[in-house]
Formats: sequence, C-alpha cells, structure tokens
Amino acid sequence: MDGLKIQGELIFIGDTQQVKDTFTIRKFVVTNNMDKYPQEYEIQLTKDNCATLDNFKVGDTVQVSVNLRGRGYTNKEGRRGWFTSLDCWRLEKVGSGTALPKQSEQEYVDNLPF
Repeated sequence: MDGLKIQGELIFIGDTQQVKDTFTIRKFVVTNNMDKYPQEYEIQLTKDNCATLDNFKVGDTVQVSVNLRGRGYTNKEGRRGWFTSLDCWRLEKVGSGTALPKQSEQEYVDNLPF
C-alpha cells in the first residue's frame, strides 16, 4: 500500500540519527486531533530529507505524503517479528508554500537503503 496522506498537527520533532555511514533517519509525530478518536502517527524522513524538518516547528499544521513500509526479521531465539514504518516522501505546511522538494514516489523508492 503506497501513497497515503496524513494531515494534522506536528507534536514532536526528533533529532537526526546516524544509522549507518551513509544512512540517516529523523522521526516526527503528527496527530489528527480533529477526529472523534485522535490518532498519533510516528513518521520518518531519511537521508538528505532529514534537514527538511528544520523548516517546521511543533504546532504547525502539516500534510504528509507517506509510503507504508513493512519487513520481517527473525531474532536470535528464532522468533519471527515485523517492522512497520511510515516513510515520508512529501511534507508541507497547510496554508503555506513550505514543502519538501517535490519528488516522485519512484525517486523516493530508488533512494531507500534496502
């Protein structure tokens, strides 16, 4: 499943983390507090896109285009588990022109580390 959009208030901006020599990740949280049952979504930016969050602040209303990603793993004990992530490929302030440089979903996929 690809091409989801989430609109809401930015409630957390994390620091950029160096995962590998050539791979960085930065997480942020958006809440959709306008619904009857508000949801909070942890979303991530990767590589050069991490700096995009420098143009945003907690409290901004944003629209985020994400791809839903998932992959499995097996731990040391042989137990199977899964990771699921929301990977941002477009981020913009609602009512403003500030946005992540436009890229296609294919360009985003081509830059993934796995």
